[in-house]
Amino acid sequence: MSPTRLLILVVGFVAAILAAVLAVNLTSTTPQTVREIVKVPTIETSKILVASQELKRGDTVQAGSLRWVEWPKNSLTDQHVTQNAKPKAIEDFEGSTVRLTMTKGEPFQVSKVIQNGNGLMAAILEKGKRAVSTNVSPGTAAGGFILPDDRVDVMMTRAVDGPDGNQTFNSVPVLRNVRVLAIDQQIEEQDGQAVVVGKTATLELDDKQVRILTVTQQLADRITLALRSLQDANEPATSDGAFLVGDSDKQDYISIVKYGKRSAVKANK
Repeated sequence: MSPTRLLILVVGFVAAILAAVLAVNLTSTTPQTVREIVKVPTIETSKILVASQELKRGDTVQAGSLRWVEWPKNSLTDQHVTQNAKPKAIEDFEGSTVRLTMTKGEPFQVSKVIQNGNGLMAAILEKGKRAVSTNVSPGTAAGGFILPDDRVDVMMTRAVDGPDGNQTFNSVPVLRNVRVLAIDQQIEEQDGQAVVVGKTATLELDDKQVRILTVTQQLADRITLALRSLQDANEPATSDGAFLVGDSDKQDYISIVKYGKRSAVKANK
């Protein structure tokens, strides 16, 4: 082989090696990742007091009933209780009575509770209404199933002497669809079992209804509360017993006084 040809082969071999090395370097180069940094806007927060569990009307606020949570500052109102303003709010409101129901996680509001020393009943009464109590029993209060905020009819049952001397019983509604504010419930034992019974029902009445119920309590041999459907809650209460206080446009009943006792008798038409 001539020297010239040998030189050409060597040069070509070296060139091939260099090309191979260059190709490997190009394919193994790791590409650089470009990262874009986005600045997230900061939301300023403040700790507010919320209900850590459902609080129903009449419940007593316990230490574990409330907790602090972060809340956006731009969403704060005067109704929120902040940790900066009242750091001891949990201790201060412990023992308060819930006036309006609060759901779990709902921001706590001072207007929804009644602190010690204030009257719960006066706070839940609607303007212009009165709270009046009447004695009840399971037999006269829908078997003990009447609860606060239910609607009931007040029935008056009275023994009446008939023309023939026989005694009959007359039952008439004196109040309809009135709201129950409270009903005390006590545990009693009956037939070896503990049962819950109501002793006294407190009703929300206007001035005229108060007078009707007061007269009814004097005249009735028995007062019965008839539980109404929840669908009647938005209907107005009526005073069917207005005749007892001489304030009725429809004289369906007349009052009879006999031997010092007053009774209501339905008039014949």
